[in-house]
Amino acid sequence: MKYTKAVNIWDPTIVQALEQGNLKLQCGQWVRLGDNPNLSRFAYIKPNGHIRAYHYPKAVSQFLSNHSKKKA
Repeated sequence: MKYTKAVNIWDPTIVQALEQGNLKLQCGQWVRLGDNPNLSRFAYIKPNGHIRAYHYPKAVSQFLSNHSKKKA
């Protein structure tokens, strides 16, 4: 799957597309939250519909520390 242009995950049409399975986001995909100019990293959607994303200014470091493969 390819990464897409950052989508606004507060947009009701985007939320609906995610819920219906018409839009799928990869873990690590850059996303936008409303009008905020800073990007966040999408992690996953919980079964209850809550979206987990890591936000500026630590979007990259928090994402990597929680989602990188641990070395043995």
